[in-house]
Amino acid sequence: MELNEMGLNMDVDVQLDDTDLDINMDDVAPIISPDHSHVLVESVHDSTTYYRIIDYCNVVLLGHGKCYDITQDLTIISTMIMTSNDPSQLKAFMAVLLSDDAREDVSDSAAQFPVASTSYECIARPSRNLTKENIPMITFGPNMTAIAEATILKIDWRDFKLAIHTLLNGVFGERFLAIQSLTGRIGPKGALDPRKIEDITSVVSHYCDVPVERVRDVIKRRCQSAHKKRDNRMARGKEAADLHRIRVEMTEILAEIRHESYSQTNSIQMVSFGENNTTIPKLCMSRVIWNKYKLATCGLAYSAFSPETLGTHSLSGKNFWKRQLDKNKVADIIHVVEIMCKATKKEVQDAISDHCNVEYKKYTLPYKRELEALMRIS
Repeated sequence: MELNEMGLNMDVDVQLDDTDLDINMDDVAPIISPDHSHVLVESVHDSTTYYRIIDYCNVVLLGHGKCYDITQDLTIISTMIMTSNDPSQLKAFMAVLLSDDAREDVSDSAAQFPVASTSYECIARPSRNLTKENIPMITFGPNMTAIAEATILKIDWRDFKLAIHTLLNGVFGERFLAIQSLTGRIGPKGALDPRKIEDITSVVSHYCDVPVERVRDVIKRRCQSAHKKRDNRMARGKEAADLHRIRVEMTEILAEIRHESYSQTNSIQMVSFGENNTTIPKLCMSRVIWNKYKLATCGLAYSAFSPETLGTHSLSGKNFWKRQLDKNKVADIIHVVEIMCKATKKEVQDAISDHCNVEYKKYTLPYKRELEALMRIS
């Protein structure tokens, strides 16, 4: 078995056999001697514990088992664990240190991970305190990009496109993919972090054996798909807001006219449309928006029918708790919307049915709550 922690490079190129990992910690007494050529050190950076095998000649002793590596960041102080002239012994000992946290997860998903012959410079133990939710995290790539341990373990490396999508969602999330792009020329908020992109391309290129250019092309297409989904969601949200505004506006106009009709019946101006001369207030007709068939259908439906009527009726009337809407009014609405908005009969019918369903939910909600309250009491 080989240790194949992702995205890290190793100074010492050593291979491990299965027997190397079967080491009892009690059987190996850590020895620290200046006469040895290599040393295993432990350091903590950004709440993550790292193990590194380095040359003893590069170690600067600080006392009490502490040291730092002159070839690395001198601000990171390491703890010396064990020294040896045999790097494979240190690497096997390092594997035992990591086995408590990672071995169970690796054994469950070993079939999904490719076996790599590359050795690595250091291995990071997943921190248990990286996030407020206490989610185990690991790092990968030359820039040590952090990702949830559960996400990396479920990747199927046999499908490089699926692996890229999983990594993108785990590192950036759908929200950032929708507002950013690979180069920054398309996304409204600039380019994705190039260091994280480099880590994703390097690890996918290594494990899936695909060119970096192909990986970047998949990332580009994934961002474009996220942009389209975002635009569609925004369009649906704007349309829903417009429909709600029209419903409220038409309902308020009818309520106001109904109130004034008791005293000034002759002052209400009405207009008719369609072959059956369906009549609605002129003020309602002036507020109808004709640039989209759904908005036009909404305006006419709420002008010709009250919300209560839409909630208790349907186009077909086949449901025993719903009666059928006035066929003549429905036919006139369909006819005028077909002409003005270039819509099909089926599209207008579906739009009317949607309004009936919306009002039905509002109409039945109080009764459902009352029924639930009675059931809780009983």
